[in-house]
Amino acid sequence: CTDTSIQALATHCPSLKHLSLRRCFNIVDSSVDTLIQACPKIEELHLPSFSSAEQALLEKVAKSLKQLKVLSCGKEVPINASLATQLRTSCPGLSSFEFRTTSSTINSSLRALTGWSQETDLSSIRQLNLTGCSELKSKTLVQIVQNCPRLEHLQVAHCPQLTSDVCFELACVFSLRKPLGLASPVQRKEGRKNHLTKLVMNGLHLSDEGVIALIKTCPNMQYLSLLDCRGLTAKSGLVIAQTCRQLTSFSSSDNQIDSSVLRAMMRNCPLLTELHVNGGKAISTSAFRDLFRSSNSQITREDVDEEGISPILP
Repeated sequence: CTDTSIQALATHCPSLKHLSLRRCFNIVDSSVDTLIQACPKIEELHLPSFSSAEQALLEKVAKSLKQLKVLSCGKEVPINASLATQLRTSCPGLSSFEFRTTSSTINSSLRALTGWSQETDLSSIRQLNLTGCSELKSKTLVQIVQNCPRLEHLQVAHCPQLTSDVCFELACVFSLRKPLGLASPVQRKEGRKNHLTKLVMNGLHLSDEGVIALIKTCPNMQYLSLLDCRGLTAKSGLVIAQTCRQLTSFSSSDNQIDSSVLRAMMRNCPLLTELHVNGGKAISTSAFRDLFRSSNSQITREDVDEEGISPILP
């Protein structure tokens, strides 16, 4: 991707709605600025990490792209509290936000983005990816979730400042969450599903008790990844298998998945099509054999590699 190609897009594609510039390191901010001005209908924007003028460019994004729904910022792109507030007010349809930074300003920036500092909410946000935000605090994350009542997907992998109590705190938030004032019985039933369906917490220090509390308040979980989490055992793995009956993808390490957990998933999770296990030493050969024979399982022998571990693909 070059500045010339960006200029061509700006000239010939005024109705552009989706733009991804990931790994486009050879373009300058001015070219992207021109494209944004020429394509105000952009709804999904993925930015790379720029070398300069990031703040000014993002201010123009907030000012120009009123229809923006998905924003993904490159690593170390700075979003201060002022810019976050501008994004929140100028882009009311923003529903998916990916933000990766090691900056200590992340906590104030995210609180401003979700409107916490103004005691309002950003009810359009459904997906939030904060993977690798090394300075993200538990208190900030909980405040964000409180002010995103429609949040369905949350990714906070490799955020070392999150404490083992964060699951308890998130569970408290979701236990108080109610249907969002929907009219018909069918809509009210759907409203109860305004809990997490996707959660990624890889690489954190958690506890069985915290994970169990969170899972019991979010039983509609479909995608759950707890790879390389310290402090977990098969105790929480068993509760996940018994509670998350809509689970389609589960990733964890062998400290959380043993033969009893695998068999429980066979019985209770008929929709499971992806299973990632790091290690697998606690799972017996007979348990894997039972997995292939299970009438509930959508997994076949071809889905498992030579060591009996996967990923298992649909």
